[in-house]
Amino acid sequence: LVKEIRSILPRKKGYRTNDFRRFNYIPLNLLRELKVDLNELSGSKIGFSFSDYYLPSIIKMDHNFIELLGLYIAEGSMLKTLTRLHFSFGYKETSLVYYLYDLFEKVFWFSPLIKSAHRTAYKVVANSKILCFFFKYILNVGDSANKKRIPDIIFSLSKELRYSFLIAYLTGDGHPTEELFKILRNNLTLKDMQTQKITCATASFELYNGLQYLLASLGLGYSVGENDPSKRMVKGILAK
Repeated sequence: LVKEIRSILPRKKGYRTNDFRRFNYIPLNLLRELKVDLNELSGSKIGFSFSDYYLPSIIKMDHNFIELLGLYIAEGSMLKTLTRLHFSFGYKETSLVYYLYDLFEKVFWFSPLIKSAHRTAYKVVANSKILCFFFKYILNVGDSANKKRIPDIIFSLSKELRYSFLIAYLTGDGHPTEELFKILRNNLTLKDMQTQKITCATASFELYNGLQYLLASLGLGYSVGENDPSKRMVKGILAK
């Protein structure tokens, strides 16, 4: 690709091709102008310069990715600085924490950090700018509880993958959690549950609407209701 790159770059920037070759990288905006088969990039990564973590340049829309996405909608959030993405779990959800850890390695090719937030909670943390950028601006899933939404891409997937997304979301945000996690982990269906009713709650109106559309697309019955937001105390401070 050297000749093609030099034909695109201004003459005074031609020397940059030696840097690209030496350090084994190419700027994304330059790549967009090249005629290259995307399959040739299947083993490469994409990210910001000097970042600790990069993402695979091609991410498969498979069960692993869809389940991770469902768990993010349920339990994930991002810092406003877009430097950290994290998931929050209760201390009894250790198995789910390690399940998510395994999904991270399969989908994004790196391991997140598992931290004990306090004695009743765990956090799964990824200090990755490119991951936050991907979730916020490409997937557009929302960065906090009241801004969560089901990404449009979910509704264009097969019924099987939409179902996987729903199970993963309910495992993170629904009740009974243990039964739902058993369904997720063992690739079972909701018909295998002993419990006849699943409940979940969200502070996001977009997610509230999206879930109804998703359930209807899967032929699943549901009922909805609304409650006024409640206030709670955290370490003696009234939480907003």
